[in-house]
Amino acid sequence: MNATAGNLETLEASLMADIAAAADEQAIEAVRVSALGKKGSVSE
Repeated sequence: MNATAGNLETLEASLMADIAAAADEQAIEAVRVSALGKKGSVSE
């Protein structure tokens, strides 16, 4: 496994934990924006 694959697995685990902890639709939307937004963790 290379460094990129490890980073993706770490990012996936973090995002899945954030989604699981989301209490409502607004919280899930906040996770989506933080991950996929212009300056989100996936964009970096």
